Amino acid sequence: MIGKSALCTCLLLGAAMAARGQSRQENLNKCRSADPDIRIAGCTALIQAAQDTTQNLSVIYNNRGSANVSKREYDRAIQDYNEAIRLSPSIADNYRERGKAYYAKRDYDHAIQDFSEAIRLDPNVTSAYYNRGLAYYNKNDPDRAIQDFNEAIHRDPNDARAYNNRGNAYEVKNDHDRAIQDFNEAIHLSPNVASTYNSRGSAYEAKEDYDHAIQDFDEAIHHDPNYAAAYYDRGVAYYDKGDYAHAIQDYNDAIRLEPNFGYAYVNRGAAYLLQSHLTEAIADFEEVISHVPYSNTAVYAALMLHVAMKRQGHNDAHQLARVAAAADLSKWPGPVLKLDLGQMTADKVMVAATSGADQQKWDVCEANYFTGEDALFHHQRATALARLKAARDGCPKGDMQHSAALEELKRLDASSAPAK
Repeated sequence: MIGKSALCTCLLLGAAMAARGQSRQENLNKCRSADPDIRIAGCTALIQAAQDTTQNLSVIYNNRGSANVSKREYDRAIQDYNEAIRLSPSIADNYRERGKAYYAKRDYDHAIQDFSEAIRLDPNVTSAYYNRGLAYYNKNDPDRAIQDFNEAIHRDPNDARAYNNRGNAYEVKNDHDRAIQDFNEAIHLSPNVASTYNSRGSAYEAKEDYDHAIQDFDEAIHHDPNYAAAYYDRGVAYYDKGDYAHAIQDYNDAIRLEPNFGYAYVNRGAAYLLQSHLTEAIADFEEVISHVPYSNTAVYAALMLHVAMKRQGHNDAHQLARVAAAADLSKWPGPVLKLDLGQMTADKVMVAATSGADQQKWDVCEANYFTGEDALFHHQRATALARLKAARDGCPKGDMQHSAALEELKRLDASSAPAK
């Protein structure tokens, strides 16, 4: 999109060139076209003609850069913005637009540098604060992201996107209440954005308020019936509530809309497993391993497949070996995979789970569940019960391993109950 300052300059450029011939006017019109190919052709013709002032050429390069961004030709766009900046180094819009191209390339450091320069040149460029906030958010720096979104909101209190993304940043900090407040405001300002309902639903889910979460996922799907992530997230909420039948229905829809949705297969397989539908569970886990054996998703699929296959008395060594060959077994949950392959003891798995400070709670949760299942396979009932109870009590409520441990303990309780 041509910025306001660029558009104004283009209009001046048009007035100055009106007397120079119809073909030149046509190229000028093309250089302002909404069609990126036409814009590139027109701007290129003007650049090659070499008849413009430095300021006008800067605008022309900026316009061609924006067309290249529309075509996802980010390197070409950056080259154009480089020229625009060389010709007019004090125009904030040139830095902001180049920053957006770097952002699209996921080069967040260069994007932040450009947005910062745009702000230095013109502190009133509200969108530069917003865009820099997005870059910080994607660098996993939620505090700086929040600062920039604060500034964007201060300058434009009606910017629903800034509230939404500040809410996302608060979610990264696990400040779910503030996140929900921001999502509320974003929905108030822009009530038809499906992703905002989905984000608020995820915040409610993190608070274990599954009913409100499901209501928001319902609303997200109402606004966008093809929103695969909303079906998946609603499936997770139903799973967390222990409503595995509804969870499976939602995972079905997520997979229908995105046939390569690996986590949807894993979660659906887990729901089948908890219902003791082992054949269906195995099929889902094998689907993931078949399509993306090199992914972290496949590692979790292999771990859950091992549980299902062992319950059926089948050998899954081939699938485990296939995933292990592509996985980094030094990183979690690699040690659990090594346990299933007979390459590591359960005690060493528990030690490995406590070595990663950032994810220690989750790793210990998973280690307790999977070593508990391993103890069951080796007929070590007392050890199995202790570790499964530790998973039940230590895993976050609604987590896959929490639910699996809970159902396994119920199953063991039922199997040990005296016959009537």
